[in-house]
Amino acid sequence: MLGIESAKLALTEQGPNAGGKVVYLRDEDGVTIEFIQKPR
Repeated sequence: MLGIESAKLALTEQGPNAGGKVVYLRDEDGVTIEFIQKPR
């Protein structure tokens, strides 16, 4: 089971993913996972 400390959606404003969405998750072991949805 994955225990999630926090998850907040952010919009990227700069770089190659500008206009995309990103969310960071941290599991109970302190490992950070990043999910990126590239802009269309």
